[in-house]
Amino acid sequence: MNKRFNWKLFLGTLLLLSSGNCMYAKGLKIDVYTPRVPVLVGDEVNPVQRVLVVNDDPKPYEIKGLDISLDGTTDLTDIEEVSLYASKKLARTNFTSDSLLVKISNPKRSKQSLTFALPVNADSLILWMDIKLKKNTDLLHKFAVNTLKVKTTKGTLRNPSDSLFKEMLRPGVAVRKHWQDSVHT
Repeated sequence: MNKRFNWKLFLGTLLLLSSGNCMYAKGLKIDVYTPRVPVLVGDEVNPVQRVLVVNDDPKPYEIKGLDISLDGTTDLTDIEEVSLYASKKLARTNFTSDSLLVKISNPKRSKQSLTFALPVNADSLILWMDIKLKKNTDLLHKFAVNTLKVKTTKGTLRNPSDSLFKEMLRPGVAVRKHWQDSVHT
């Protein structure tokens, strides 16, 4: 009997078994949300993307890092810093240095790996990606921030490609700050 070897089946199975990368990893899943707001030039904090990690398994785990992409950004030299904060709120809030996990100054490449160690004992964790723009940023430029992977001790979670943010973020300038001179803006 002459049996033909099915390369597609073999390679697909090998890829599935060897990679261990999926959007679910041993009870974990992620939800990535990008609010459609301008990235303010000169502001210290510009939360541009939220990553919610949900743990269905009661066992604690550790987040080891994130892989992000800035592909589509007009000019990487406009970005002064990319920061990642841990938060207890889903809403965009003012972040403190206590909640800062990692910071990259003047990113040179569009793909970045943010490495840190964060033990998690809760059923969910909220991470906020933040970018700080330089004061001389051209207002016609555009920015893109995408979380590609979340690396944990339970495995690697990939952001499903259909949820990657395809619309670009625009820079803006705030003429007044919130509650500046007791004025609600």
